[in-house]
Amino acid sequence: MLRRLRKRFRLHKYEFIQKGAFMMNILIIFTGGTIGSCVNDCIIDTDMSCSAAIIDIYTKTFGNDCNFNILKPFAELSENFTVDTINLLADTLENIDFKEYDGVIIAHGSDTAAYSCAFISFMFSSVKCPVVFIASDYPPENPCSNALKNLRSAVQFIKSKTVKKGVFFSYGNHNQNACIYIGTRINEADCFNDRFSAFGNEVFGTVSDDRFIYNNNPFNPAPEVIDNNYPQIKHCRLVPDSSVILKSFTGMNYDLINIDNPSLKSVVNIMYHSASACTSGINTSFAGFIEKCRKRNIDVYCVSFKNTEDIYSSVKIIKDCGGIPLYNISYEAAYAKSVIANSINDKSIMNKNIFFEHIQDLRSDF
Repeated sequence: MLRRLRKRFRLHKYEFIQKGAFMMNILIIFTGGTIGSCVNDCIIDTDMSCSAAIIDIYTKTFGNDCNFNILKPFAELSENFTVDTINLLADTLENIDFKEYDGVIIAHGSDTAAYSCAFISFMFSSVKCPVVFIASDYPPENPCSNALKNLRSAVQFIKSKTVKKGVFFSYGNHNQNACIYIGTRINEADCFNDRFSAFGNEVFGTVSDDRFIYNNNPFNPAPEVIDNNYPQIKHCRLVPDSSVILKSFTGMNYDLINIDNPSLKSVVNIMYHSASACTSGINTSFAGFIEKCRKRNIDVYCVSFKNTEDIYSSVKIIKDCGGIPLYNISYEAAYAKSVIANSINDKSIMNKNIFFEHIQDLRSDF
């Protein structure tokens, strides 16, 4: 499917020249999702022809204030994204001359935006212009859609020149101003209100009255810190099936998890909020599961640990048996990083701060 869609890759230019005005040159990459979908017979699905809808709505609303260049490498509902899809998106970005653009906007589905943002943040946060993901809650032609708000906010963020590079996400929840999120600090949207939130509860900034406002919070990196951040990870070929996410819950039976697949190199386990998990019982002990994984050379990353001196006895057991703590990081970012670590065969990146995914805890040193 992806190969077939790739043949439909094409570049369009929407060039609007205003006499005496400086025109921002922005590349928009459409990958599908709701923001690239239409509704037919009550079914929402991607359509290559629908991607122009949001551009038309934008220009009718805000005029011709940008040179939009359009790429359409593929069209998928984001719930159907796989590691291979991320590879295709990364290949698309690898072939872009970022020096030609003031910014790049990636129109993406909302379901897996947090994961794609994390993957791309780790591999492309050093390119020569900001990369901003956008999504929408309804197709653009639906009057209730936030597609226009999210696109406009991405454009205004790029226009503000607050940062010269980095990967971000522009999204406005229902009846709220659009927020700009750091690409590695996005929690999945909740399944009731469809609202996104920032890991650590602090967004990078907001767009209010058509102007970007930086959130000068101690947990946020200053814009100049982002501009001077040079991650060591570059575009790499991601290896599928090398990592999996598990979640601790009452009654979890780890014997139901098959860890005998030779492709599996790591597990990212979402801990309880106190960084704990069950350590009692034969089949329900997370500590016992870790020991089984270690015998198969499978790393078990525990997300997310806090920087505290006092820990629960169960947490000590988990650490003593080989659970690898990852501090102050979302599970979406931890999973993306684990896939990259397995793909480049470098586990040392797991506790390095590549693109501000580990939030500085002011109560102690990271």
